[in-house]
Amino acid sequence: MAFPKMEAKEYESYVNEGRILVLVDAGQRNADIYDVFRSNQSLNAHRYDGVDDGLPPRGTIL
Repeated sequence: MAFPKMEAKEYESYVNEGRILVLVDAGQRNADIYDVFRSNQSLNAHRYDGVDDGLPPRGTIL
């Protein structure tokens, strides 16, 4: 997995502080994974807030 240098440094600092780094290969389930991370106060939620995953907002009745 490749990350931009600044993002990699951010993750490295989290690990150096003793935090847990979780990497997920979500495939088509990005929205589900983003929701789990947000609801658990992910430190990098700012990286995927407002991400358009091509799906309607949760709870939308089609």
